[in-house]
Amino acid sequence: MGRLEADPVNRSTEVGPDAVNGDFGGVWGNNPPSEVEVMGEQVTSARQVRICLVDWPTGSGCSTLGSEEPDTWAGAGGGAAVMVELNRSGRAGGPHSGQTSLRDRLEIGRGGDERLMSMEGLRGLAVLLVFFVHYADLVSPWMSDSGWISVFAERVGDAGNSGVDLFFVLSGYLIYGNLMKRPQAYRPFIRRRVRRLYPTFLVVFAMYVALSFAVPSESELPGSLVEIPAYLLFNLLLLPGIVPVSAFITVAWSLSYEFFFYLTVPLLISKFDMRERSPEWRWRFLMRFGVAVLLLGGLISGTHPRMVMFFGGMLLWEWMTNRWPSRSDHPEARQVVNRLSIAALVVGVLSPLVLTSDFLLQLPRIAVLAVAWPLLCAGCFAVDGACRRWFSWTPLRLLGNISYSYYLMHALVLQALFFALEFVWEPTADASWLYFAGMVPVFAATVAASVVLFLLVEKPLSLDSRTLRLIGRRR
Repeated sequence: MGRLEADPVNRSTEVGPDAVNGDFGGVWGNNPPSEVEVMGEQVTSARQVRICLVDWPTGSGCSTLGSEEPDTWAGAGGGAAVMVELNRSGRAGGPHSGQTSLRDRLEIGRGGDERLMSMEGLRGLAVLLVFFVHYADLVSPWMSDSGWISVFAERVGDAGNSGVDLFFVLSGYLIYGNLMKRPQAYRPFIRRRVRRLYPTFLVVFAMYVALSFAVPSESELPGSLVEIPAYLLFNLLLLPGIVPVSAFITVAWSLSYEFFFYLTVPLLISKFDMRERSPEWRWRFLMRFGVAVLLLGGLISGTHPRMVMFFGGMLLWEWMTNRWPSRSDHPEARQVVNRLSIAALVVGVLSPLVLTSDFLLQLPRIAVLAVAWPLLCAGCFAVDGACRRWFSWTPLRLLGNISYSYYLMHALVLQALFFALEFVWEPTADASWLYFAGMVPVFAATVAASVVLFLLVEKPLSLDSRTLRLIGRRR
């Protein structure tokens, strides 16, 4: 008989990868047991069990066990948590499988866990901040150089770069936590990361290549045909940002940082035997390593210090796993975390307006955000407070669900819109009002295009058909 331990009250649970002793896909598909116990109830169909894998950069991917071939569930474990739901209706696709509204299609599952709901909202905040960066840059030709709107737009655009830092914190928390929970073979782990990132990236990359030849005046390709193949290869390998090569896709430099983190953090954990070390040792080690990355990175370039954000996420996981549980039952502690997270939200959003990117190699700003963003995440994940409720707001969550598609797509849409605008309205210095007037419709257009990319590419290729594992054990 198959059995999955879970919370019988909430009918869903987060199960750590260290609980793996069997693969329910194989159990049901190859040698069906007479009955299976899931969260304290007997079920007779695999379609009654729904699982969700949580993973950066866009969130979770869900499916009913019975909707996939058994072998597609083997060898997974590429996320920080696996959420399990019991679908009492027994219909494939979960309780709401009969609904086909756009909202349902944008839901990628959260397993009933409010922490994961708020994580989706945090991703929504991150891409919203990034939108302001590129919107301000492209609308600037229509704005006065000296007016207050221009100054405001420039500051907000510069501050929007902090959205990438929030992504890095979330990635550090999820990937490090996943790797710490159980040893994973290096190559399968990297293959899962490639499978997650590349399908959507390649589609957008192909669009950039096609448009570069169709509209040469807007192309980022080198002028020499001899240099183009090497330039495209460097970008396909996600090297911009790590090596001095300009990014073909505007935002791809941050994907280079992400993939570099994927390549190195398993080696870091293995090299220093971090799973066998005490929590106190790991805390001190990550603190010192993070400070070294911040300071030494500043000597190399203006962007390398931002890799300290990954360490902020890693420290957040250590705190959530080893320090917070002993305090979580104390109302005073929960109140302190709630208040600190609200303050961190304010600091995270407003401090980049003051600490600009050209101030002291942006090291003060990075240092502040390396504390503020993990504190904000702690408030969302650890306590049922204001930040968790705010970031569980459905529109923000849905934006977070499509955040990877949005991140890759929005700059291309913005460029196309403002390129078209130039044909009907020549840029002048007396239309600063356009910054506010165009913000909502332009943002809506970027969301619409990203939804299409998400539904046609990302979800079917990287989420619905990804390899997942139902954490469980046979008895």
